[in-house]
Amino acid sequence: MSLKTLLLTPLVLGSVISLVSANSHANLLTNGRFEMPDTPAETLCASGSFSVPGWGCFNGSLIVGPGATFGAPVSHDDGGSQSLKLFGFDGGADQFVPVTAGTTYEASVWAMNFSADPFNHLALLALNFLDADSNVLGEIFSAVGQIGGDDSFQQLATRDGAEVSDWTRLSVMGQAPAGTTTAKVLLLHVFDEANANPASAIYFDDASLTIAPVPDSDADGVTDSTDNCTLVANDDQRDTDGDGIGNACDPDLNNDCTVDLLDLASFRTVFLTGDANADLNGDGTVDLFDLARVRQLFLQPPGPSATGCTPGR
Repeated sequence: MSLKTLLLTPLVLGSVISLVSANSHANLLTNGRFEMPDTPAETLCASGSFSVPGWGCFNGSLIVGPGATFGAPVSHDDGGSQSLKLFGFDGGADQFVPVTAGTTYEASVWAMNFSADPFNHLALLALNFLDADSNVLGEIFSAVGQIGGDDSFQQLATRDGAEVSDWTRLSVMGQAPAGTTTAKVLLLHVFDEANANPASAIYFDDASLTIAPVPDSDADGVTDSTDNCTLVANDDQRDTDGDGIGNACDPDLNNDCTVDLLDLASFRTVFLTGDANADLNGDGTVDLFDLARVRQLFLQPPGPSATGCTPGR
């Protein structure tokens, strides 16, 4: 794959995510740490009995550790000693994992421009979604460059590999579209023809594919995508007027999508009664607690909710 081809590849389904987010979901990849106990210090990624479990490797790809020809950086993973070295023309590794359509996944990996074997081209982390016939339904990627990298990509400074902090995290996130059965995580060293120096390598460690956390802004156990009050906790999802906005955030009694004097007038007529629509907190009585919620949203739309507000609904 040339740099030009990479840059012209259509991208869909998401965007590059650069911030590290906490994620308690299990890693779906096999041996994302690239640890191969009892192998030589420098081993071809796919070499008979030394092939890396779960990974398919191609072109220039090695598992390296202490004692390797060019040395090896400190492993990113706690207690580990090895990492994946990709080099030359399109050296790469990939892994295929069964996934579920409609679910959002995050792929990540740690990369290093190791000073003993410096990186001069472009490195890629890609997440592909495939159907049962191996057709690509979508691809998103994150790329880093160094001497020959395009200015639009993050640049990797040269590191001596002595500290875990020398590693840089790449990640991408996307939702598996309808028809998806498999995700492919691809790590690739892309040779840039514009760079006259063919010698280079990129080091990878701690690759992962996880189910991305589902947003629940108000922590009520109902995800934002279905929550009828996304910023007010209401696990019962009570919605007595059936407008798609839960009572807990819906003092818009006339359903005109603005909480205003007309709604306040309606509240006064049912104050201290058991009117279901005006009883915002569900305690059985329209009282000062409900009036306080009117004041919070006064001259604003009700909600917010996953469905939004439609006047007259």
